Amino acid sequence: MSSRQRRIGIIGLGPKGLYALERLGDRLHDIRHSPVVLHLFEPHPTPGAGPVYDPSQPEHLRMNFRSEHVDMWPRSEGARLRTRPSFLEWARDRHPRWSAPHEFPPRALVGAYLHEGFQRVVAELPASADLHIHRARVQTLPRTGTEWQARGRFGAVALDEVLVATGHASRSAAQRPPPLPSVVPQVYPVDRWLSPGRIPPGSVVAVRGFGLTALDAILTLGGSEPSRRPLRIHPYSRSGRPMQPKLEPAASTASHRELEWIRTAGAEHFARAVNLEGILDALVRCAGEVLERRGWTGNGCERGREACRRHLRELLSRPKGRIGGEPVWNALTRGLGEARGTRLWGPERALGETWRGVYPTLVAVLGDSRLCEMEYPRFRRLAREMERLAFGPPAKSVEKLLGMVQSGLVDLTFLDSPHVRMRSETILLSTSARSASADRLVDAVLDPPGAAPDGSSLLTELLRDGHIRTEAGTHGVEVRPDGSAVGRDGATTPGLAVIGRPTEGRVLGNDTLSRTLHDHPQRWADKVSRGAR
Repeated sequence: MSSRQRRIGIIGLGPKGLYALERLGDRLHDIRHSPVVLHLFEPHPTPGAGPVYDPSQPEHLRMNFRSEHVDMWPRSEGARLRTRPSFLEWARDRHPRWSAPHEFPPRALVGAYLHEGFQRVVAELPASADLHIHRARVQTLPRTGTEWQARGRFGAVALDEVLVATGHASRSAAQRPPPLPSVVPQVYPVDRWLSPGRIPPGSVVAVRGFGLTALDAILTLGGSEPSRRPLRIHPYSRSGRPMQPKLEPAASTASHRELEWIRTAGAEHFARAVNLEGILDALVRCAGEVLERRGWTGNGCERGREACRRHLRELLSRPKGRIGGEPVWNALTRGLGEARGTRLWGPERALGETWRGVYPTLVAVLGDSRLCEMEYPRFRRLAREMERLAFGPPAKSVEKLLGMVQSGLVDLTFLDSPHVRMRSETILLSTSARSASADRLVDAVLDPPGAAPDGSSLLTELLRDGHIRTEAGTHGVEVRPDGSAVGRDGATTPGLAVIGRPTEGRVLGNDTLSRTLHDHPQRWADKVSRGAR
């Protein structure tokens, strides 16, 4: 091999890895460069989609991201981009039923779009790129001299540049349920992990978590044929608080003025914020005005602000339990009514819609490092609570859940942080008032973002070796604007970059399908292509 050839590796070909590959391919087309050797590492059979968007999954697993926002191609100038379809354009041609802009499409359909995009990117790579695809996981990534050694079942591959886009990290042993036959360790793809072979019909199932993944697990188990369903499903979570359903298309159309105001005038308030108190003040100010616009009469803006301020104060001071003591059934039905336009918005809806509307501005504000280190723990707490209110499931999914609760299939008794014990092959759930046993435990809590020091992931190894470091108070990997990793000593680690979910916590909003919030893939491709000139 010529010494001028660059050996480039991308570890993880989910959406983020795919975006980086697409940008690198375009940059190599646009510049004069020496031949490069490109190694792609992805164990899942559908690169681009990964297990979360596996195309084989059923249609009831819906995105909480509208069709109009799904687009794997950056919309900049260029002849090639004119022939590259957005998801909407692709769906109109292939699946017209799902081509409405405001629809929440199935995960499987988005996965098919992403996988087809991956195949196109690979087909369009320049002839000067010597491509190798490894259908296996990279187990270790030591650095020897000036090169990285990617090692796994495929052997060892020497690399000059490595991009890590592995998505979810690995929890510590203390955070994971014990590895027993009665424990189902993950949810996606559901046709593999939630099959009758793993969860026998008629069994009682405990579901750990009550977020989007847990809801997908519950809808899958409860939506199967009656003869294949569990007898009962007991979800439980750390906080006991449900996510707020997204506005339905008709309701969001009726609220267009309010939402447009949030994205414009509301964003201006956040853009002027110089610290956490400024962000909190802007959030309350905007949410209060939204409530007035939604019908809070009689000095509605001041009443709305005070209601939002009280609600926000309780959110940030209580780690778990219902806000104001509201039962979870009431919270779910209220949220569903607001989502469909049949109920007046309350403080939770106003806060959540405000946060969602100004999210791009928040990403820019935090990118300017306007918060001091002491403010970050409280801001992360705020972001976690607002995620529940702003980025919840489609309303139809919540409606199905409520139907399963009414039928007795889903029991919400143990939702709020019960005592959980494993006894032989039985899971015991108990509160001060009630107890129950389950035959199976589905772990529907996704591994956290970042690199856990006591986990078992590739990122954990890089952290222990000092090639990456995490932000104080979070596991988010610290990176430069082009994704280059920052090592233990504060210097840039040569030839190593990290993008996507591993940086979440340090970088706001990186765990998303959106291509517009961050430009790490573009900057990384620019840097790597310069090295190949």
